Amino acid sequence: MKKSDGKAMVRGLDSGRRFRFGLWIVALLALLWRLAVSGEIASGRFAGSIFQPSPATDLRTYMDLSRCIIDGTFSGPFYYQPFYYAFFLPCCRILGGGSVWMVIGVQALLGALTAVLTGLTAARLAGRRAGMTAALVTAFLTPLVFYTPFHQIAGLQSFNLALLAFLAVRAVRRRRIGWDLALGAVAGVAVLTRGNMLLVALPLFLFLGAAEWRRSSWRHAVMCFTVMVLAMLAVEAPFMIYNSLQLGRLAGPSTAADAVLALGNTPEAPPGGRNPGLPAGPMEYPAAYHEWMATAAERPVIGRVFEWLRAEPAAFLELTFRKLLLFWDYREIPNNVAL
Repeated sequence: MKKSDGKAMVRGLDSGRRFRFGLWIVALLALLWRLAVSGEIASGRFAGSIFQPSPATDLRTYMDLSRCIIDGTFSGPFYYQPFYYAFFLPCCRILGGGSVWMVIGVQALLGALTAVLTGLTAARLAGRRAGMTAALVTAFLTPLVFYTPFHQIAGLQSFNLALLAFLAVRAVRRRRIGWDLALGAVAGVAVLTRGNMLLVALPLFLFLGAAEWRRSSWRHAVMCFTVMVLAMLAVEAPFMIYNSLQLGRLAGPSTAADAVLALGNTPEAPPGGRNPGLPAGPMEYPAAYHEWMATAAERPVIGRVFEWLRAEPAAFLELTFRKLLLFWDYREIPNNVAL
């Protein structure tokens, strides 16, 4: 090896070390910024939403359910988003003696690690400059910072998504079964945190399987896909078994599918949970929601959704399009917490 090649290798190693050091500096800044903002919010007019949320909010639901699990008084099936209140919050409560500030601290730490993972993933895809830019944007992005002190899944799910992306890039570039297992397990946690992650996880598994097919063979592709799916199901299995025993039938890890579909896909459902022009407040449940849920045993909600789609396709597509726009809007939906 020529001397010039050796010097180039040393410069590359030094550059890599500087980049990683820079990422950890960004992570520290992200952590301190989240704690500072959380402290300011906790001492302001949103303090009640942090320490004593309204019983009508998801924040309070998560708080109460996690307390019930710690106390051993939880009963019935897991309804929705079980990982957050059945595992994450109880762990925080045990470590912090029930302190809300422990939850805030852990969610702030996850936010900082999200910035690191985003930076590493972007660097592998487009270079270190892109990685540092991505890390900085993630570290100081307003919604990611703002939701830190609240009992909401935003911080945890953002971390899950960043970790999923990091592992996916690793799995493509370093073909080992360990990466497939890890990716499937993280996908399982993400799905338990919010069920619509299936819409991300399964296409991602197919994409990684197709990449393996092009590189190796269809047998390896099938094995890759199967390992990821089985790892995901293994993480979800305890919740599925518990719900199945509770209901006396085969059930998934969450049992809120009918309510979620009815709330967002009825003929009178507003796309953001409230009708335009009404002041912010608890989510509005349209009359059609109550009607569909009351008859869900006789006529499943998914069937009612398809009936409406066939009867009024243009109206259904309009509602779907308006819901989609919310994901590209810089403002937040007012029935959660208005920025």
